[in-house]
Amino acid sequence: MVGKLQLNGIGLGNREKTGVALFDLDGTLVDSAPDICSSVNEVMGHYGLPFVTEEYVRNWVGLGTRPLLRRVFEEFIGFRQGIDSKDDFISAYNLFLSSYSETNGKYASLYPDVRSILVRLTGWHVRIGVVTNRPVAFTGSIISQFGLDGLVDVVVCADQFGSYKPEPDMLLHALRALGGAKESSIMVGDSLSDVMAAKNAGMLSIYARYGYRSNVDECELHADCSIDSLLELV
Repeated sequence: MVGKLQLNGIGLGNREKTGVALFDLDGTLVDSAPDICSSVNEVMGHYGLPFVTEEYVRNWVGLGTRPLLRRVFEEFIGFRQGIDSKDDFISAYNLFLSSYSETNGKYASLYPDVRSILVRLTGWHVRIGVVTNRPVAFTGSIISQFGLDGLVDVVVCADQFGSYKPEPDMLLHALRALGGAKESSIMVGDSLSDVMAAKNAGMLSIYARYGYRSNVDECELHADCSIDSLLELV
């Protein structure tokens, strides 16, 4: 568990330093699995494939929506129709993106205590960043929908920046934008890409167990610490 004293120990609550807390979005701040599941199943229906459950999506979406969709197709290879080539898969993924543009935020919800924890951190003079592999087109609207835009100082999206977690570039960019230092910063996320991005950036990595549970053992192994609730941050 990470407690307040430990966070203060790395400078998050120290007014002489600029503490930075970076968060993944999906599976960490926002539970968007219902939206993603709805759009995946629209694609499945289009190709005459079996629908997947929301639990299935939760277990695999941590790898990203493109790998999730590819995995679904590979799992139901005996049912596949018209998705045997790279171009066919691109068409299927574009159909997913088109559907998701309509469902983004429709069924999603904030995880418990997200807003109150961000308020508490800003009260400690901590600057907040969101670093996400989701496309920029789907990011700002959902942050605004849940009223987090007034609490988040910077948002870095992979397609906008040109680099994806677990590469450290997005995290380092966010740190520079927020005036933070590695030794007084944390990265909180629910996937191995979040954990390894933090490690690669030289930051404290905090694994959110409550999120989308893919590569759990590896996340537990490589993270500096794990939490079952954002309340453990304060």
